[in-house]
Amino acid sequence: MHTVQVDRHRAWATSRNHSETVTTAAQQLATHRGKVPEAFRALVINLHADMFTLQRQSAPHLQITHGDCWHMNAIKTREGGIILIDWDHAGLGLPLLDLGNLLLTSHFDMSQPLHVEADEQKIQAIVHGYQQSSSIEIQDSEHVANTMRFLLAWQLGSYLADGTLVLHPDFPFVLQKLQARYDATRDIADIAVHSIR
Repeated sequence: MHTVQVDRHRAWATSRNHSETVTTAAQQLATHRGKVPEAFRALVINLHADMFTLQRQSAPHLQITHGDCWHMNAIKTREGGIILIDWDHAGLGLPLLDLGNLLLTSHFDMSQPLHVEADEQKIQAIVHGYQQSSSIEIQDSEHVANTMRFLLAWQLGSYLADGTLVLHPDFPFVLQKLQARYDATRDIADIAVHSIR
């Protein structure tokens, strides 16, 4: 879908992966960082900085993106093809955010939500599969890490902006999950960059 020609004269929906959403996530983190316990303040500060870096690194070239690209939204057909479902967040956006989302979420294990470890085989399969239809223009592993961190910034920013979610008893556990996922982004990114040919 990232290679589909986009008619710039037509009005398109904005994907969750749009650069404006990156800006919104950064603003939410900056505005509401005081709602986070001190133990997780560094996570908020780092995600905020990562979003500004992502904005500077990302080319303004927008394509059609899914906006919620992860394995639970992919269905394998009887013929062996793959169909993406759940297009609620689709529209024009930054293609690498789809790839970053898939790279990170492919490591989620719902039975061990605080354990996220880079899986070289998964990462290589995703990168090589993506390269069959789209080229990947990446400056460095930090750029790949930031594309994954966008999902975390968006999730945490949304939580913080909604005051009721911050008061929920599960909020400390949500922060622990986000921290574990953030910590894994560097290793995943390093393997991804080395897998690009």
